[in-house]
Amino acid sequence: MICPSCHGHPYAGGLICQHCGGVGIVHCCEGERAQPDATAHHVSRIGDLIVFGDFPSRLVKALGVIADALHPAFDCQSWTRPGWSKRSCVLASLTCRDFLRALGYDDAKAYACALVMRGVDAAGRELHSLGIGDLPGQPQPPDGFWIGHMVVVVPSARLMLDTTLYTAMRPHWPMLSGMIATTMGTPARSITTFGKHPFAAAELFDPASGHYLGIIWLDDHHNKTWRRGPDAVENWRRSAALATLQERFEGQ
Repeated sequence: MICPSCHGHPYAGGLICQHCGGVGIVHCCEGERAQPDATAHHVSRIGDLIVFGDFPSRLVKALGVIADALHPAFDCQSWTRPGWSKRSCVLASLTCRDFLRALGYDDAKAYACALVMRGVDAAGRELHSLGIGDLPGQPQPPDGFWIGHMVVVVPSARLMLDTTLYTAMRPHWPMLSGMIATTMGTPARSITTFGKHPFAAAELFDPASGHYLGIIWLDDHHNKTWRRGPDAVENWRRSAALATLQERFEGQ
């Protein structure tokens, strides 16, 4: 792939371009595609979590605990229905933020954003696309939801963690999992998508079909409406799950 920010330098999807610092926009500006080079960056999978890039061992351990225990810790609670945490980006992100802060990552924060996904075949023809968050044409959300999306970021480790991609899974991109951790960068001010600046990106490849899925996370940190929702206001909702994550981490 070629980084569309600096037009001409090789770019490994999911990482910050080493030449210009941009987060490549998941399509090649020259109209050519190539299977991502597995040696260009490290990609691993822990349960439902796909991890792009290399992170400190303590943080990798924490990501493993999140992948293994976050959503099951909510599913077993009587106050909510199974699967709710996979749909509530606010609840899941705030829980992960608190967990990472308890481990010493003091700059961990919940980060409002939007995201855009686009699936293409080997010839670059679009198969399907979708957007999540405050984007043009989005319908009003049902009660209990907000117009936005939320992830967790740890700037000191350049980590972006999205734990609620389950609702974005489609037959068009079977390689997508419910959670992704990838390298984040400073929002690319020279590039906008729907008026928002990208700060992280990832690209997945399905060797069986030759199809690609590109994902861009867009900065929307000024969107504060999530703070009024019950998953944010009622701290007790995440206390038991947080305790489970801490116990699991300490027990490993």
